[in-house]
Amino acid sequence: MTDANDVLFDYVTHGNPSSTEHTKRYLRRYPQFSQEIVELAAIWRAISTIQFLLGDTSAAPCPATASKMTRRARRLVARSAERVHA
Repeated sequence: MTDANDVLFDYVTHGNPSSTEHTKRYLRRYPQFSQEIVELAAIWRAISTIQFLLGDTSAAPCPATASKMTRRARRLVARSAERVHA
C-alpha cells in the first residue's frame, strides 16, 4: 500500500508541482491523498510566487507575507481540485 509520503515524494520528483495538469493527474491517480496533494501544491505555488515576485530565489519572504500567500494558494488549488472531482 502506498502512503502519503511516497505519493508526495513522487509528486515533487516526477513532474512540475507548479503545473495544474500535473496536480490534476495526481489528484485523479490518488484521490485518497487529495488533501495532502492540494496542500503541498498550494505551498509550493505560494513559495514559487513569492520567489518570483521578489526576483531572488534565495531571498526569504516575511513570514506574514508567506503565510498570506500560502492561504490564498491553498484556496485556489482547492477550487481546482473540486473541479477535478466534480
